[in-house]
Amino acid sequence: MLSVYEELSGEFGRVDGILYHQGESNNGQSENYYNDFIEFVEKLKSHRINIPIYLSRVSYCGYSLPKDDKLIKIQNSLIRDLEQVFEGPNSDLLDIKEFRLPDYCLFSLLGCDKFADMWVVAIEKSKSRPLN
Repeated sequence: MLSVYEELSGEFGRVDGILYHQGESNNGQSENYYNDFIEFVEKLKSHRINIPIYLSRVSYCGYSLPKDDKLIKIQNSLIRDLEQVFEGPNSDLLDIKEFRLPDYCLFSLLGCDKFADMWVVAIEKSKSRPLN
């Protein structure tokens, strides 16, 4: 990720934020999620990367596991607790057939469009909460 950040910074002169969407693999196994995410943020800061991180709430992937409310609560805690972390969309809300491929994990084209729209709303909403 650091090399991508450097590449984007070189190409565009700056990076305005990080869109972070990860959690499906933590469904039912979220005990380390909070501390692992803190470590991720600290690693970025150690490389002088102090930009907004938009954390998507996500736990749902397929039929095998239900949505993980505990994981969503952890993600909400990170948004609340860390100044650098902003609220991203909750992709668990995109759980109907039209928004998912047959595996019910990956998004369909319509789901991708809806998810992109949710990102725009989240980013616009965050503009009222500046990063110090």
